[in-house]
Amino acid sequence: MCIENSAFEGEENLFATLFFGVIDSDRRTITYVSAGHHTAYLIAPFKVTALGASGPIIGLLDDKLEFSSKRISVSAGDTLAIVTDGFTEARNEEGRFLGSKALADIILADPHRNAQLTAEAIIRRAYDYTQHNNHDDVAALVVKIVSTEPAHMSNNGTVIPLR
Repeated sequence: MCIENSAFEGEENLFATLFFGVIDSDRRTITYVSAGHHTAYLIAPFKVTALGASGPIIGLLDDKLEFSSKRISVSAGDTLAIVTDGFTEARNEEGRFLGSKALADIILADPHRNAQLTAEAIIRRAYDYTQHNNHDDVAALVVKIVSTEPAHMSNNGTVIPLR
């Protein structure tokens, strides 16, 4: 998402965070690049791993910056959750941030819930926390690793685990 930086109001200067990942089902890995995006997590049954930035926010520094990729292993039962800062920075009436711990709490509360329902629960939690008075967008992408078996695409685009 690209937004106008209020420090440059009236100018054309924009900045954005970015998270781009590729899941390799054969190698059971996620390779990703994160340009200043600090709200991506791999959540396992007993471990929460923040997927740290591999480079700075796009548009704030020199345009000739290089970004490195990172690779992490995944297992059946893991959940990849990426949210906009509208989730972690949602504020209640007292001005307290919702924070990233709430994201893990939602996922771990019902680890068998499917990815779509989990994403909906994440978004609903942010809006409930602010009593529907959000000042920022809230979006969530949830990917559940349900099998460590290699998969292939069928003719109609459906992923079928290989056994």
